[in-house]
Amino acid sequence: MKTGIIVALAIALGTGMAAFAQGPSGPSTAKPIEADPKAGLPASGAISNEAEAKRRLEAQGYRNVSQLVRKADGLWHGTAIRNAISVAVTVSVGGEITTR
Repeated sequence: MKTGIIVALAIALGTGMAAFAQGPSGPSTAKPIEADPKAGLPASGAISNEAEAKRRLEAQGYRNVSQLVRKADGLWHGTAIRNAISVAVTVSVGGEITTR
């Protein structure tokens, strides 16, 4: 009898773990994000040079982008103006922008 309970428990746990591994709503059906040059991302989807980083910032409303330098962390660091305020900006290879 104990063996039957252990087997049933193992099956239940195995099924639950498979569902957990797929995520809360099962396998992902989301389409991969496609690069949109109009949104400031290059066709490759990765920002690999200063001009692409600057275009990404400008597409998001930043002006007077300057001092863009790619540092050892792989991010583009520089300054820009947004809403009449000078801010330090960072652009990731994937195009995410953060400000300080």
